[in-house]
Amino acid sequence: MRKTEEALIRLKKGKKSTFSLFGSTNSTEEGRDEERIRAQMSLDAEAFGKDAKSLHVNVDTNQNFRNLKEMVFADGD
Repeated sequence: MRKTEEALIRLKKGKKSTFSLFGSTNSTEEGRDEERIRAQMSLDAEAFGKDAKSLHVNVDTNQNFRNLKEMVFADGD
């Protein structure tokens, strides 16, 4: 999770603002990137849970997995 957050911060810092006759779309693009990363993280967490279940791990009672889901889905997903 931390690595993903750090990558997102680097991505935001690395973007150069571009000139546009119709206004800046840079903030819109940043929002889309963040939205895509969050969506991918939630998909990854769900896949991880399914893999754990296939190995007979009870993810409903596993505190570490519950913490992961809380962090991933903290923004109302």
